[in-house]
Amino acid sequence: MQPLINLLKDEKETVRWSAVVALGDIKSETAVQPLIDALNDEIENVRSEAVRALGNIKSEAAVRQLLNSLKDENENVRGGIAAALGNIKSELSISPLINLLKDENEDVQWSAAYALCNFKSKYAMQLLINVLKDESEPESVRESIAKMFMWLNSSPEFSVGQSETIVQLLTNVTKNENEGSGSETVVKLLSNVMKDEEKYVRLSVVEALGNIGSETAVQVLIIALKDEDESVQEKTADILRTICTVKNKKQFEELLKSKHEFSVNTAFEILDKIEKEEESKIFLFEKDLHIN
Repeated sequence: MQPLINLLKDEKETVRWSAVVALGDIKSETAVQPLIDALNDEIENVRSEAVRALGNIKSEAAVRQLLNSLKDENENVRGGIAAALGNIKSELSISPLINLLKDENEDVQWSAAYALCNFKSKYAMQLLINVLKDESEPESVRESIAKMFMWLNSSPEFSVGQSETIVQLLTNVTKNENEGSGSETVVKLLSNVMKDEEKYVRLSVVEALGNIGSETAVQVLIIALKDEDESVQEKTADILRTICTVKNKKQFEELLKSKHEFSVNTAFEILDKIEKEEESKIFLFEKDLHIN
């Protein structure tokens, strides 16, 4: 291995690049420090390959130097670092990756988003929600971030643990706030993302709003019943049938005035469900009184 390490100082960039590739394929801890040194190579291709090699080796020892290299002027290097940090999965990387979601380059933003999903971390999702709620950040930036994670939610590879999706993790954090200003800020952001042309993004938004379940979220879902895509309409209706209770009764009574047939039919179904649930509660209450 030492001959390969020695080649990292060769004057020819093609030789240095080939040596980095070979060391990355070997995946030995012995190569970590020489590869870290290669992060300072003057040639972007060599730096990018060193980043990829360190990500393959997955050594915690490389994390701090990779984080320092996030200042690299080249977007390919920054994006590669995000991917490498996603492979290594050090908790130290989470906050810097959140910040990288606001990088000037869209490809780097996506790399950071993918990396954060690889963590499968509730802590990472909490920090992400904090960004989405932070109204000091431009709305366009927050909307772009929300859109990325709504899209990634549709990828089976990013299910978290055995049962929680990305959206479930995100919205469980938000739901714990009930209907506070933070929750409503996220709902407003998601309502904007709901206008995205990609139906898989909209399907994820519907899931997210259903998990939040606030009255404002329900109102956005009611609007989604008129979505141009039938699968979005159907998923929205299914979620509304599941989450709506008597507190939403007025919203659906108002919906009966709509000229949109699917929306009206859904409103009738939900109002019927609410009425039956109320009748059941009254019956059980009267039964308890009789027994006592």
